[in-house]
Amino acid sequence: MSFLELFFSFYGRVGRTAYWCGIAICLTFLALVPLITSVIIYVLTGGFDAGAIISTAVHIGAVPAAVSIISFHVRRLHDRGLSGWWVVPAFAVIGLSGKWIMGTMLLLLKRPSDGLLAMNPALALLGITFFLIGGVAGTNGPNRYGPDPRDEDQGEMPDTLGIDQTKF
Repeated sequence: MSFLELFFSFYGRVGRTAYWCGIAICLTFLALVPLITSVIIYVLTGGFDAGAIISTAVHIGAVPAAVSIISFHVRRLHDRGLSGWWVVPAFAVIGLSGKWIMGTMLLLLKRPSDGLLAMNPALALLGITFFLIGGVAGTNGPNRYGPDPRDEDQGEMPDTLGIDQTKF
C-alpha cells in the first residue's frame, strides 16, 4: 500500500489504531502548515502578513487533510460493516457540536455557570460520535468491504517510507 492509498483511498478497511494514528498525523499536518507557511512568508517578504499566512495555510493544508480525514472515517465505518455514507451524519454531528461549543464559549464569558451547563450536551454528543467511529471494534473476519485489518496473515505494515521492516 502506497502513501497515497493509505491517506486518500476510500476503499477497504482500517483498524482503530491506524485510524487514530492517521487522524493524529492529519491534525499535526494541519498544525504545522501555518507555522511553515509563516516562516516562508517571513523569509520572502521580510515580515508577517497574517491574512496571507492564514489564506495560504488554509489553501495548502485544509483540502488534503480534509480528504484524508474523511477517507479514514469512511474506512473505519467500513471496518464496522457500515456504508461510508454514514460519514455525512457523523460530520453533521461534529459540525453542530463545534458550533454549539463555540456559541457556549461566548455565553461562558458572560455567565460562566450557564455556559458550562450549555456545553455539556454538545461535548457528550461529540464524545459519543467519536466513540462510535473510533472506539468500537470492527467486525471480525472479512466483510463486504475487505479483509479484517487485524488478521496476521495479511503481511507486514505498508512500507510507505522505504524502511526495511525485517530489521525491527
